[in-house]
Amino acid sequence: MKRIFILAFLVFFTSFTSAEKLNKEEGYIYIATFNVFKLGSVASKYTDSITTEQIPERITNLANVLAVGDFDLIALQEVAFGEGGERAVSDLINALKDKHGLEYRVVHSQHIGRGLMPEMISFLFDPNEVSPSQINNDSFTELIKIEGRDLVNSQWKAGHFDFNLISAHLAWGSEEDRIDGFKKINDILKKPSDFASDPDIIILGDFNRFGDGQESVKFIEYTQDKILAPNITIFDPAFNEKKSVRKKDIVGKGVPNDNPQLLSTTVAKNTYVYDAFIMTGDVREEFDGSTTQPIYGVDFGIIAFDEVGAFGYQQGAEKLKHNDLKVAFSDHRPLWMRFNVTKAANADEAQIAEQFFYTTPHGKRYHEKSCSTIQHSHSLKEWSDIEALASHGFRPCKVCLE
Repeated sequence: MKRIFILAFLVFFTSFTSAEKLNKEEGYIYIATFNVFKLGSVASKYTDSITTEQIPERITNLANVLAVGDFDLIALQEVAFGEGGERAVSDLINALKDKHGLEYRVVHSQHIGRGLMPEMISFLFDPNEVSPSQINNDSFTELIKIEGRDLVNSQWKAGHFDFNLISAHLAWGSEEDRIDGFKKINDILKKPSDFASDPDIIILGDFNRFGDGQESVKFIEYTQDKILAPNITIFDPAFNEKKSVRKKDIVGKGVPNDNPQLLSTTVAKNTYVYDAFIMTGDVREEFDGSTTQPIYGVDFGIIAFDEVGAFGYQQGAEKLKHNDLKVAFSDHRPLWMRFNVTKAANADEAQIAEQFFYTTPHGKRYHEKSCSTIQHSHSLKEWSDIEALASHGFRPCKVCLE
């Protein structure tokens, strides 16, 4: 009887889904992280290797949730390792395309370890907006070994933004394993050059922050100039002090109705924030929102599909009990952030636009304004065109330009 009840709700959801769409801005990439409860290890199509083209209703529900964001890159945690997970992700990609007109490709990680099942991380990406780079000779991902479930490192390029994306699904029950995970993440944040050729590193996923009564997140040595975590510091400026979101901590910060649930990343009735984006300070150029008061729904957001009135709400989801809800959708909500992919180009153009050179009345070379050889000259001519300088016989100064 319970199974019939759940199936009835699943069919109901496919008819009444959110028509909202995220208002995306040109020049930005939108990245999401989503722990999809046991994806590929729930529906019998995947667990029993049933051959059918029919897509399970749960996959359709997940597609409906993700489609409102039209994200460019999505990191999925808790995907079943192997054929079951690969088939489920393939069906999700097909549902996003057939029902919502969204095109994605996928990169799967190696086996990362076991939680409720053997797991892997799957990265969905829009090939028109972002592309993966091989991180070693034969793979687009590599494991960063920790106790429990390994971290997954990957490299991406979107516009002028080159970055490493590291996905995490830290341990729930084992405090020792979770401590090891946070220690490794702290190592990455403190010395990114040991883990990536580019200092722009985004670590995202399910950290189980303060979950199960554990305080292992305090092993991250947070400093505001070196570490960015906007969806945490909006309610906890110290990053690792406040266990959950309280209304008094977000009043006036732009969260709709000052509702703590809209910062919570799970469907539980508490307001813990297990999922996050934790980034190196170099990403500050691309994440151009405030780190302590980012604009909700613009710089970042949560798809609270089970919260009535929230962005991406799926009608009827709030009526399901917790266990039924995570089987129909998940026990986590997607978290997203946007990143400016034009900053490097703009900086280069600005540098070129502001590049001026100077010559003296009798000199044969051109100089930067700060050059020591022209500091006492009172009659300088300003030039902005190197070709014009060359045509007049000027050569670059050996002190400041060679």
